[in-house]
Amino acid sequence: MLHSHCSLLLATATDTANGEGSAEQKLRKLLELFMDIYVTSRDKHVVLLNDLHWLPEDQQIEIRDLERRVVRIFRDLITDIRPNSQNQHV
Repeated sequence: MLHSHCSLLLATATDTANGEGSAEQKLRKLLELFMDIYVTSRDKHVVLLNDLHWLPEDQQIEIRDLERRVVRIFRDLITDIRPNSQNQHV
């Protein structure tokens, strides 16, 4: 369940980042799509946030890799919008 949820998030992020438009337009679209996903997948997201540690270590690593890839796409879009922000850690 967590793998399919994170895979959906990654596919959505990848498709959006590779789509048409400026980085700002892509980021806005990605945020809208993620909100749609979270509205219909709230329970999955809660499990992801609270219960990942119950999985075997190899599965945790796989899920965390998917999460990192999603975060990297967000980071890259933000960096494209505000190039100087890459040196600032929030």
